[in-house]
Amino acid sequence: MNDRRLPRFLIRDTCQAILENNKGIDAVLAWNQWRLENPEIKPLLSDLDLSSLDLGGMVDVGGEEEDSGAYEFRGIDFGSAILLGTNLRKTVLRGANFSGADLREADFTGANLTQADFTSARLDQTVLNDADLTGANLGECNLEKAKLRKTRFNLTQLNDANLREADLYGARVNGSYLNGANLESANLSHAHVCGANLSSANLINADLSHARIENTDLTQTMLVHANIDHAQFVDCRIFGLSIWDLKGNPALTQGLIISPEGEAPVKVDNLEAAQLQYVLLGNYRTGKVIDSVIRSSVLILGRFGHRKPVLDSIRLALRAKGYIPIIFDFESPEERSLTESITLLAHLARFIIADLTDPASIPQELESIIPQVEVVVQPLIEGNQPPYSMSRDFVTHYRNQFLPLYRYKDVKELIDNIEGMVLAPAEARREAIIKERAQAEKEWE
Repeated sequence: MNDRRLPRFLIRDTCQAILENNKGIDAVLAWNQWRLENPEIKPLLSDLDLSSLDLGGMVDVGGEEEDSGAYEFRGIDFGSAILLGTNLRKTVLRGANFSGADLREADFTGANLTQADFTSARLDQTVLNDADLTGANLGECNLEKAKLRKTRFNLTQLNDANLREADLYGARVNGSYLNGANLESANLSHAHVCGANLSSANLINADLSHARIENTDLTQTMLVHANIDHAQFVDCRIFGLSIWDLKGNPALTQGLIISPEGEAPVKVDNLEAAQLQYVLLGNYRTGKVIDSVIRSSVLILGRFGHRKPVLDSIRLALRAKGYIPIIFDFESPEERSLTESITLLAHLARFIIADLTDPASIPQELESIIPQVEVVVQPLIEGNQPPYSMSRDFVTHYRNQFLPLYRYKDVKELIDNIEGMVLAPAEARREAIIKERAQAEKEWE
């Protein structure tokens, strides 16, 4: 009978019979021979329990018999097989061929999958907890939501693999290739990654809490919104690493290489400051970078809460005029007070717009900025509200920086007149200060 015409359940029975009715290496040889003779058939092994098949024990693996209750399918060909939900717990599948196989929801818990080939296999939601994937090829595989807790990846190919939402808790990743892999929202908590290549990988929203990442290439890796609480980053290359909005505090950051490969290694010990340190390191470019920021940035100060829409309207109007508006509404760094942080930004601003309507901490901020930073401040107030008393001191003592107060009836009037009543006076005063400074410097030449 032509097996290619067998009903699906008979194909399944045929496959199972071949595996059950042969012993040891004969089972593998018989199976592989049947595959060669029937290349068009996709073996249907879904929901089978192959974990207890007695195939004659272990093939010689170095002179000693392994007594682990596992059974060996070394070199077996499961290429293009359908193994949905199949139980392969604690099986030994060294060098097995799973290329093109459908392994969704299969259970490989504790399996030995060293040197196995999973090219183009479906492994989404597959259970691979505590499996050994040393030397296996899972490049470009779909491992979305796979269970990989305490799995061993030694010299494993995972480049461009989809590991989105995969559970790699406590996994051991040594010398493996995950360049370009998608690990978005993956769980790498308590994982140990050593000597791996994670360049250009996507780790957005990944959980790296309590993980140890060492001697690993993180070049151009996306680490946005990731949880790095109590994580350790040691001797990693982080050139081009994107680290916006990290969650938690790492336990250790040490020997991080901020220079690209091919350049002399420059190491720092602060993950979040690494990007700024690299810019400052290239001092031949730093002047241009800072000059570009100062030429365009405008710091906007005001009370938030119900006043936030006013500040946002100012921001949009400035952006339309080609400025880079900065509204200070982010959380102050732990070791720097709010006033110190705003003062730092004031040093980089072209000028400051301060909305003094219902001021909160603005008086304190301006009291710190104006005496220390020679920057123009354009104050605004909505309606007939009187200015706070300290602003009169600014007018008296810092007239050159603190411009006359501009009152506006509502947001529409402010935006309609922002060019002539806010921006133009600030620009004119800034130019006057620059000329005065240049003249003073010339007199000392």
